[in-house]
Amino acid sequence: MSGERGTKPRRKAVWVPVMVLSLLGLLSTGVFLSVSAGWGAFGLVPIFGGLVGFTWATGMLRPRSYLIGVALVGGIAFAMVSQGFTHSAWLTVFGERADCVVVERHESSTRSGSDYYHHTFECGGRAVQYTGRSGYVADQGDGVLLVVDRLGVVDPALVGDVSSGRNLAFVGVVLAGLLFVLVVALLPPPRPAPRLPGPKVSQEFL
Repeated sequence: MSGERGTKPRRKAVWVPVMVLSLLGLLSTGVFLSVSAGWGAFGLVPIFGGLVGFTWATGMLRPRSYLIGVALVGGIAFAMVSQGFTHSAWLTVFGERADCVVVERHESSTRSGSDYYHHTFECGGRAVQYTGRSGYVADQGDGVLLVVDRLGVVDPALVGDVSSGRNLAFVGVVLAGLLFVLVVALLPPPRPAPRLPGPKVSQEFL
């Protein structure tokens, strides 16, 4: 019995940090997909790794539990929801407003028929790229106020896309993920099913 009791704390010490790191990978989806310089596709590795790690760690902490399915569905939801909020949260911390001028723009279409509107801005001697899907944001030569990443990691955003509402939503998603980790880590293990008594053998039969 002492060996089993010692195993559970050690298991938590390993798999709870794995859950937290995997959750961070899932919540960073919005940053990875908005990375500038065109290498955002490499972010798919930690995103899928985060989904596998989040689900696998839940299974190690709660074997044969319905929480494994919740972790899988929740992990996908965390990754999808964070796309709309993480970029705003990043630029709130590391961004700054800049007066920019449209120096070039062009349109492209994918095989599925989706249209993308690409812009090149000059922001105080610095060239930045911005791509939207709802049309051009301004004509060539017009001025636009953007929120630009001081670190140069992610693409800029329109001022209206960086808002306190999006940031609060991101905080809510983070808290929901951490709450699930706490539930998995602290929920008492299920009680084993009681053994049913075997059939009684009559002494007369013997």
